[in-house]
Amino acid sequence: MDYAEFLIKYLGPLGIIVLVIIIIILNPEKINIWASLFHIYIFRRFFRASQRKSVSLELQGKINEFNTSLNSKMPGILSYGIRIKWMHRENITRRTFIDKDQVVVILKSYEEQDVNFVTAVLVYLSKSLIPYAKQYISENSRKAIDFVYAKKIIKERKTQSTLDYFLNEVLNPELQKDTNLRDSCSMMDNLDNSGILTSIFMNELIILTRKLDLSTPTTQIIYETRDFMIFLNKLACKRKDEDVLLDFVRRHIRISISPIAIKEKFREVGVGPYRKAIEGNLRKGIFRNYIVACGEENVGAAKRVVDSMKDVKKIKKVREIKYKRAFLEGEKTIATTFILDLESN
Repeated sequence: MDYAEFLIKYLGPLGIIVLVIIIIILNPEKINIWASLFHIYIFRRFFRASQRKSVSLELQGKINEFNTSLNSKMPGILSYGIRIKWMHRENITRRTFIDKDQVVVILKSYEEQDVNFVTAVLVYLSKSLIPYAKQYISENSRKAIDFVYAKKIIKERKTQSTLDYFLNEVLNPELQKDTNLRDSCSMMDNLDNSGILTSIFMNELIILTRKLDLSTPTTQIIYETRDFMIFLNKLACKRKDEDVLLDFVRRHIRISISPIAIKEKFREVGVGPYRKAIEGNLRKGIFRNYIVACGEENVGAAKRVVDSMKDVKKIKKVREIKYKRAFLEGEKTIATTFILDLESN
């Protein structure tokens, strides 16, 4: 038995370490090679594991934080949490699966963490964001919704390289290939900037899904939701003193919007005309009335309208969603949508 076998057999792992030290002492000219091997097989392995763990925790933290915030405004909009799983294979046969109450997103060990972050966000949203409602909207609308909410999460990371990768390598190439998708994304951006994407459009999709009880989507339903998006886009883009339709009445979606945006008019006429209009909506078979207000004074006026309706028994429920509305000039102001569920539903 030679010295190497003796060290390994009787001293175990300690013997291996002693053997390595002896070899280095006897071969000093190879110390750089040994250091390189140590770095490759030991240090880098632990470093990558640490890096993957860091990315996993950040991704899960950002998305779960976004999930909590969005679901507090609109319960049920995001159905699952997220968990990251790493896989070393070159060809990953599937990117995701559902495990209990979590979307498990499978990532390769890329060193470009911007790719990992954007990939995980998009895969997660494809599975978690109104998953059952998406069958009732067009394919371009599904993609556009995912892109809008993905942009929100990515901007929250506050890392320019991640946002650049999303815009330059993912979003813009898709928009250049498909003008219809570009139009859908533009409309979704308008809805989001005006605050009615979550408070009105997504709310109606969630309610529609419950009402249809997962029945097979028809062309009629998909056209109806598409027309509803166009209707809301006209409202989101309207100029001051421009008249637009405020009622959308179809087979499945029947809503009315009451904007309170001219404070001088409200001071002059008070709550009376708004109350009268909502009572008229009850008779017309409207399912929901949305009272929308921007700016502190208008929000206060909207609250007075809602308070004046407390004696109306056919108003089943009132919800309040607060948000920031963006204007074309780049300014943002506080805004609120009050959702009145009517008994005519």
